[in-house]
Amino acid sequence: MKKISLIKLLGCVLLIGIAIYGQSQEPSTISLEKEKVLEKIEQYIERHRVLDVKAVFEFFMDLFSATTSPKDCRDGKYQGESIYDDYQYKHVVGLEIKDAKIISIHYDEVKKDGHGKRGDKEYCARMKQGSGASPAEAYPVYEAGMLEHQDLMKVDAVSGATYSLYRFRTVVLRALLKAMK
Repeated sequence: MKKISLIKLLGCVLLIGIAIYGQSQEPSTISLEKEKVLEKIEQYIERHRVLDVKAVFEFFMDLFSATTSPKDCRDGKYQGESIYDDYQYKHVVGLEIKDAKIISIHYDEVKKDGHGKRGDKEYCARMKQGSGASPAEAYPVYEAGMLEHQDLMKVDAVSGATYSLYRFRTVVLRALLKAMK
């Protein structure tokens, strides 16, 4: 238990250090610092318990007063992409914003060769058997949650795909940051 708390504390200290450094720079650099922190969070997601991931992600959102909805975003189509994860997948979301609302969204995890998890029937069958949920089932639920609530923090986790929720949130956040006015 103490080891997990120490890891969580070190993660938060790292994020605070990056945030403080970023806030002392010009506005364009702060954006770069958010990018660095998002990359650290994406790596953190792969390597830590989901409760720790939740705490670190929420801490980041509060610290940077990060946008969670399209209310201050320009109309248009935007893409959010993660770095490649430990399993060599990049998390990708494409969304369209019109009149401060997301009107369409598509999320998947894609290998360098362009092969996505969502359409991989064999992979989805293994995930369904192992965790109770597959990308083909969970990702549309996350998309529907975003369309319904218009806020990435109000999208609920799908049982068996909780880590995917945080991956989804990071790339939606990346897309929203690109769309900010």
